[in-house]
Amino acid sequence: MSPAARKARLTIKKGKPAPAPFFAELDKESKEILRVIDSIATSRSDTTRLIDSLQLLFAARAAVDEEVVFPHADERLTRREHREALASAQLRAAVIDALMSRAATIEGVAARNAWCALVTAEAQALFAEERKLRAAFAPRDLGVLHRNANGVRAAVAEAFK
Repeated sequence: MSPAARKARLTIKKGKPAPAPFFAELDKESKEILRVIDSIATSRSDTTRLIDSLQLLFAARAAVDEEVVFPHADERLTRREHREALASAQLRAAVIDALMSRAATIEGVAARNAWCALVTAEAQALFAEERKLRAAFAPRDLGVLHRNANGVRAAVAEAFK
């Protein structure tokens, strides 16, 4: 039996299918944002650069949410629980934005830890709500959404140069 034939006979491993590139990027950004928040919380030195990095990451993610994810979900969602998830995600994004605006004024370890705990809790809840919204994203729409999100990210990166 040839190696190609042997490979063809291998059983396919069961498990989760690979996420679409659009979803994979959103998940990657979520993990990176949470990682930077954790780095800020555990830092023993000046956190100015970390906070700047977090603000840039969150600005890009918030822009993608506001310009791509939320409008698309708003067009497609019909079930009440999904509409509530959208409203909740929009409110959480506003709360995180308000917390981010106060990041530079935080002084002291206790205040920084409290701020990080609040931002982490809201960010995790926002990302969970966004995962619920994915029910509105038809597979045929994901390519366009991915391109739109990349355009938004590029515009935000350009604005922060």
